[in-house]
Amino acid sequence: MDPMISPTLDPRVIVGEHAASRGARDAFTRIHARLGKLHTAEGALNADRTLDPVARSAQIADLRLKIAAELKPAFEKAHAQVAEALAGVETKIDERLYSGVKTASREEIRQHVRRMPTAQRASFVRERARAGDAQTVAAVLTAPGYLSNLDDAGQRGLRDSIVADVAPDLHAEREELRSVSRRIENGAKAFEAAYIAARPHRGAELGRARAKAVADASEAA
Repeated sequence: MDPMISPTLDPRVIVGEHAASRGARDAFTRIHARLGKLHTAEGALNADRTLDPVARSAQIADLRLKIAAELKPAFEKAHAQVAEALAGVETKIDERLYSGVKTASREEIRQHVRRMPTAQRASFVRERARAGDAQTVAAVLTAPGYLSNLDDAGQRGLRDSIVADVAPDLHAEREELRSVSRRIENGAKAFEAAYIAARPHRGAELGRARAKAVADASEAA
């Protein structure tokens, strides 16, 4: 692996065998190879002593502009594919948790949970989930958390815990995809910082640099 490339762009950081995970790993492999070629090209330009510094910076800027246009969509596509896969897993989780649920008595269930001591609410709902009581789970999780005296973070945490308890296969699949999604986001940020935000600039700045180089040469003469 090219040591000049951020470790966050290493394909090996994408772990998992879900189709979307493999797709992201393949995308990182292509991105990594393309960046390696960029570094080789930049190295050749830096070694070319026939180029003045301004011309060299201009050519490197052009190379990085091309790389940005070519590779930025690859991150976006990989992230979109993982997001789509995650949405599919969430749908499967809903089907697993709420299968056969009826709307009757939901408010009564939420009232019961709401009246419980704070420390008991989550454990009660988890126990009902492990017992196969989809009615209670749906009553608490499909309505706004405040109706059961839960804040949003608490309700999300409760749902995650229940999924881990009663649908461990889907929990593992979702955690893999969440991890891959974070890896893609981190890789995209590293790419942005190293190859877009930090690239040499063209235009007026290069013009000023050229003028300075000419002035310096005149003074030296």
